[in-house]
Amino acid sequence: MMHKLALAGLFAVLALMAQGCSSTIRISRTRPPVFQIKDNQKIALQVEADGTAPSAATVMDAAISFGQGQLLNKWLAVEPVRNEFDAQFRNAAYQLVPADQADLIIRVRPVNWSYHLESAKSVRSGSGRLDVRLEILDAHNPNGGALYSATYWGSASANNLGEPEAMLRSAQRIAGRFIADLKPYRVWEEVEMDRDEELVKPAIELCEDGQFDAAYQMLSDIVRAHPNSPAALYDLGVLAEARGSYDEAEQLVTQATQYAQKPIYYTALERIRRSRSDAQALQDSP
Repeated sequence: MMHKLALAGLFAVLALMAQGCSSTIRISRTRPPVFQIKDNQKIALQVEADGTAPSAATVMDAAISFGQGQLLNKWLAVEPVRNEFDAQFRNAAYQLVPADQADLIIRVRPVNWSYHLESAKSVRSGSGRLDVRLEILDAHNPNGGALYSATYWGSASANNLGEPEAMLRSAQRIAGRFIADLKPYRVWEEVEMDRDEELVKPAIELCEDGQFDAAYQMLSDIVRAHPNSPAALYDLGVLAEARGSYDEAEQLVTQATQYAQKPIYYTALERIRRSRSDAQALQDSP
């Protein structure tokens, strides 16, 4: 378990990148999956749209947003969404079964579809957006409340086949994003350094040259010599965060807020606490 946590911190250090001569660096960290599906768990997929679908005649009479070229709706999104989720779950080696054989139910509800033509002269080119509500339920207690729920959306353009093409591509993107969210994944964050004090500028220059270990050591020396320097405390906290040392990072940035109340300090505290929570979740995962 600890080995997994240590690796997460190591990768964060290796992924740090200076942004030219600015005072911004990039920190990488690993996020846990939004929901942990075990290898032996079987899944039932349910795709449906709430409400009663209008008849084809009603759709044509109403001409949904016809001035923008839209003729499809959330009910007509059910089939492409079902096909894409089914295909991508199978490609990702998940076990799809009927609901009475499942451990989990993944319920996907298209809630909105919008589309407009790029040009009134062509019905083959346009852009669309699909929104879906997604829930993971315990198949043995499907009325007991969602184990996970979120709204996902996808947008896409059509180049040849018009609105159905845009809808299908949007469904593909939603399914792909959700399945990616079921695995640990890397995220990057732009983090601003505090270079308002002259004494920290040499350390930040080391960061800009990619010498992060040297910058960490220099800032440690500065903090020992100037324990009331908010910039030094904050910048050292950022580098501790990049190493995965979240307790140290929180302590340093909290100290910095005692001497200066800069917004970036409080943003950092929120980010550090979130990162520590993610690291703990990864450590606790099977």
